Amino acid sequence: MNNLTMKESADRPGSHAAEYYSTQGSPVAWVFDHINVTAPANHPVTENLAAVLGLQLGYRPPFPFPGEWYYQGNNAVLHMVESGPSESARLNHIAFRSEARLDDVLAIVRALGLPHQIARVPEHRQIQIFIPVADSLLIELDIPMNDTAELHDPLESLDQLKEL
Repeated sequence: MNNLTMKESADRPGSHAAEYYSTQGSPVAWVFDHINVTAPANHPVTENLAAVLGLQLGYRPPFPFPGEWYYQGNNAVLHMVESGPSESARLNHIAFRSEARLDDVLAIVRALGLPHQIARVPEHRQIQIFIPVADSLLIELDIPMNDTAELHDPLESLDQLKEL
């Protein structure tokens, strides 16, 4: 197993990140926001995660697909999206948030040549950038929508992310 930190990994010779950061400066600061699990309705993974982490079911923006958000205090740290009854429960994505500007984050993503999809959270001024990091795992970068940002539609379905 590779025990490099993210910075050490980015500093490795030949790394696209190393090349970008050597010319552009320090990366944007990110903090953990949530994990997203897809599972059939009433699957025990949701109840078990919520129980182990001491989470409470709470408000979820009006996405056009079924799901639930679980909170620790004021933070929705577990997002569950309902999948078909015959599908397995799986980790869909890990999300991080920043106060960075959309243009700055997109400059980094594009400079690194990463495939991505941009969406927004319904009824919120928040942009989501989804980036595949493994066959079935995405990271989501959440940033505030500023007045100069293009308007992006909310996701209609997580299936939209399968094409990344």
